[in-house]
Amino acid sequence: MGNDGITDLLYLTPEDELYKDACHLLEGHLKIGLNNADYRNFLIGAGDSLFVDVSSMPEQDILSLSNMFVKDYKKYGKKQKQLKKTPEKCVSILKKESKHIAPAFCVLLPRAIRAQGRVYVNENPTFVSTNFFTIESDEIKSRILASWFSTIFFQLECEANVNNRKGLRKLEKADYLPMHVPVIDNLSDEQKQLILSTSITTFMDLRMPRIRKIDRVWAEILFGGNAEGILDEALTLVPILVADREK
Repeated sequence: MGNDGITDLLYLTPEDELYKDACHLLEGHLKIGLNNADYRNFLIGAGDSLFVDVSSMPEQDILSLSNMFVKDYKKYGKKQKQLKKTPEKCVSILKKESKHIAPAFCVLLPRAIRAQGRVYVNENPTFVSTNFFTIESDEIKSRILASWFSTIFFQLECEANVNNRKGLRKLEKADYLPMHVPVIDNLSDEQKQLILSTSITTFMDLRMPRIRKIDRVWAEILFGGNAEGILDEALTLVPILVADREK
């Protein structure tokens, strides 16, 4: 979502000038959107923005909205650069992107992270931007997978496979493919319930990590009596790799 540009038209907030000026066109056509990777909560409820879904908007209104955006881009665009899209191209992009809603209970992995090991699960159908990889799942499996992705072990593996972009940890699809992921069917009912009942209240601070309850739960499942020693090792390695990345 958003690979073709015009993010400033696709994703709005009530504070945006375009939202205020085009409210008569947008009424009834704004849906839950997630654009940025620094959303604060593990579970995505109402998202961080409103997505312009034109799937039921009259053709003339889509064109009017696009004309407004192109004509006053310097007013509506958040980035100070020239817009190279015509109104007709904007109409085409709006229509295409309005088909790409992610169903509820997807796992959302940010493509770029700097300081916190973020991962999300959307509780409602959401229009998710290109800043995330989206893994379709169901309510139970998505929460188990996301809990693993939040752990110090997965974050350590990400740092080991990092593409360093000026201190930013950037991972493309090919970089994620070799990562270890739990086979959920191999977990016992007791283990699943333990994971599900352990809330993720904070994301891991990669610069100064601390072992959270969810890290300890997964460590005990994976390593049994060796859990504490391996947790200590991971706790030592993560900030070293992050510091090296941020040099």
